[in-house]
Amino acid sequence: MKELKFLILLLGFAGLLTLQSCKEECPCTDPTNPGCDNYDPCYGKKPITADFEMGRYRPGGWPDYVPEWNPETAFERGGVIGFKGLGYDKSDTSIKYTWLLGSETIHGYEFNRDFVDIRNTDIREIKITLIVEGQPNLDCFPDDDGKDTLVKYIQFLDGPCEFLIMGDFKVLFEGYQDSVIVSTRAWNNEQQNDKPGVITDSCSGYRILYIGFDPLKTYGDTNWRFQTVYNFNSIAYYGDVTARAKLGNGSFEVDPNTLVAKAEYTFGLGGDEFLSYKFKGRKIK
Repeated sequence: MKELKFLILLLGFAGLLTLQSCKEECPCTDPTNPGCDNYDPCYGKKPITADFEMGRYRPGGWPDYVPEWNPETAFERGGVIGFKGLGYDKSDTSIKYTWLLGSETIHGYEFNRDFVDIRNTDIREIKITLIVEGQPNLDCFPDDDGKDTLVKYIQFLDGPCEFLIMGDFKVLFEGYQDSVIVSTRAWNNEQQNDKPGVITDSCSGYRILYIGFDPLKTYGDTNWRFQTVYNFNSIAYYGDVTARAKLGNGSFEVDPNTLVAKAEYTFGLGGDEFLSYKFKGRKIK
């Protein structure tokens, strides 16, 4: 027993010697640590940079299951859009924001504008410019003039059929072994006797049909019942529902840059019963 204790102490002492040796011999490589040889006082800093996001704005706010801010790259024609600066704290008064939208000049970190007047036009995009000004860090960026400009285009869509969340997706459901194809369609159908009816509109904003979102096919292949849902270009949010054949309690989204699709939601069985599903995949059409 004494030999075992001695061996444990010996190993512990050897470990301490190794750590001490590493402190003395191993190089310090943290660029944010002034005590390191590779310390860089400009690490993580940037010149004055203009950047911003656009998102659908709803006067009075959204329901609890929809985030307050929803950045998007495209919007259904008409309605209110919000614009918000990125990269600096909203309370930082040393940064000046100047927005150019058509003939209008706007100042401030964020603002909203109603585009209802283009609802019945064929306008597909509108240019918007952000100019950001601030005190430059000349020690790190000697050529920075303290001013940067960014131009983006507000993209307008003619209807839900052009939404990024519409189409065909190859996905793998959590807990399953094989990938499958799921689809979304903006079809309007006449509901008859609690069963799917005739499709009357192939590009309707009234409802979205989800095909294959219940891999067990509890009520058939297509989820055709109207959902408590808010649809944006790249994401749909489902409300708190457990009703039969309805999606709820989650979301379905598509990354505008990578086309990666993912979802997490419930599928109602009636009463308080439901199935929970998750999947991840990619848009293929």
